[in-house]
Amino acid sequence: MNKKDLALLLSHELDIPKHKTTKAVAVLFDAIVAQLDKGREVNISGFGVFASEPVTVYASSTRRLAPALQATHTIRRPTFRPSNGLTRKLSA
Repeated sequence: MNKKDLALLLSHELDIPKHKTTKAVAVLFDAIVAQLDKGREVNISGFGVFASEPVTVYASSTRRLAPALQATHTIRRPTFRPSNGLTRKLSA
């Protein structure tokens, strides 16, 4: 399922025009990304927690696996922790 499928599902279930649900889905995902970019968590009750964690990127030497690793910069990697309720539903 992708964003387009989610918008179509919302449109059918709520009897709202597709262009409005497409925008609503885009706004939702943009809001999640914006919070993750600020280093904040997004907790959706009963579903899970979206977060981002800092990860250091290294430049390495490939000559005979030499241990010449140097940290070049840090990036934020998105993570997801499912809620217990979601985990139980998928395990049933």
